[in-house]
Amino acid sequence: MRKFSGLAIVGSALALSACASTAGPNFYSGQYYMAGDKNCKRMSNISPTRIMCYDKNGNPKGYRDAMNSQQLQMWQYQVANQRAEMEDLNNSIQQLGQSAQGWGQQFRQQGQQFQPPQVQPIAPNGNAGRVTYYQSGNTLIGSNGVTYRSVGGSIIGSDGTRCQVVGPHIIC
Repeated sequence: MRKFSGLAIVGSALALSACASTAGPNFYSGQYYMAGDKNCKRMSNISPTRIMCYDKNGNPKGYRDAMNSQQLQMWQYQVANQRAEMEDLNNSIQQLGQSAQGWGQQFRQQGQQFQPPQVQPIAPNGNAGRVTYYQSGNTLIGSNGVTYRSVGGSIIGSDGTRCQVVGPHIIC
């Protein structure tokens, strides 16, 4: 079991080090050391449980001590938690995407089902200053130049007004 967890740690460290330049457990001369970050690209033995770290240019950056079994387990626990959090986040994003697709389909269906009410033009005699409307397809056009289109359950005017259909009437 100990061999397996060691292999799992090394595999996890290699997987993580491929993505980023962060330190992870590295097996070197019979011990695990936190290495692989920019300050510990290369290493050499100082003692059986201590290494000297060097950057990519070969400059010494300090020493690091070997990890004990508790430190290895803690690192493995943290990696497992990060993976679980990333999986949860990925699932949440996928669920949100599926919900958004459903909402989009619902809105498209509602838009296709909506028919603006039939509006009769107001007789011009005695209606000075009043706006008359006529229908062109799914658009209502007012004599004042404002056009109205259905968006979801509302009617939006080109001047920014929001209206609602209540029975045969449009209330803005």
